[in-house]
Amino acid sequence: MNSVIESRVRVDARGALVFQDARLTPGEEVEIIVRPVVRPPAPSSFLATASRVRIDAPSNFSERFDETQKLSQ
Repeated sequence: MNSVIESRVRVDARGALVFQDARLTPGEEVEIIVRPVVRPPAPSSFLATASRVRIDAPSNFSERFDETQKLSQ
């Protein structure tokens, strides 16, 4: 075998894992390296993100939006 085979397997309740690949030749010596898979944190929802946004505006901004836009021109 001349190439690297990369695969993810799940460890069972006994601490064992099974790896099979048709590219492996019976009797061939190979090296196996085991390392845990680091999963990225789950993305937060839109609502959770929006609730953390702070807007620096007067409390009546939505009621006076048109007036505010006319003053800025």
